[in-house]
Amino acid sequence: MRHARLPRRPGRARRGRGRHLYEETRRALSAGHPLLIRWQHQEPAAAMILAMLTGEEKEIYVNVANRGLIGNLPEGGCVEVPARVGAAGVRPVAVGDLPVQVAALNRTFLNVVELTVRAVLDGERAHVYRAAMLDPNTAATLPLPAIEALCDELFEAHGDLLPAAVRR
Repeated sequence: MRHARLPRRPGRARRGRGRHLYEETRRALSAGHPLLIRWQHQEPAAAMILAMLTGEEKEIYVNVANRGLIGNLPEGGCVEVPARVGAAGVRPVAVGDLPVQVAALNRTFLNVVELTVRAVLDGERAHVYRAAMLDPNTAATLPLPAIEALCDELFEAHGDLLPAAVRR
């Protein structure tokens, strides 16, 4: 029985060898051949699907809303935690409180995310500038006028993809 190979880099399937493997895979699947996936390491989504289908429990890390999973981070904020995955689905595991310095760093990032989301929900473009100014990496790298210019360039470059609430 012939097995098709899945390209290692599906995102680059349009170029060179990847394109060849992509086309080979398409032809094999169209002809009804089974797909044999050879992973050097298993991607989280594939691990989840495999565990749910086979019932063989696996531990993976997931990004989920904080519902008491990390005690010293805001409720409802997005957190990355271990989860048990199996036939019963995905079950995030509570990790308790983080060390205070780690929680502080995470809260800083969550503040940036909250301002960015509020920009869209409130229709307040200025929140995007404030979020960029509060980002530790941006603030450590650029002075305030450069951050503002960077935001302007990003708005210009991606304007058509942004929600109408933050476009000029």
